[in-house]
Amino acid sequence: LPKTKKYCTRLRKFNECVTKMSKMFPLLKCKHSGAV
Repeated sequence: LPKTKKYCTRLRKFNECVTKMSKMFPLLKCKHSGAV
């Protein structure tokens, strides 16, 4: 059980990272296309 809990928390952190990245990605893309 503790192993599963550890995995779940890790997955949640990973999910948060992905959400942050997906929010940042369009911004970076816009900046990049703007520079070019």
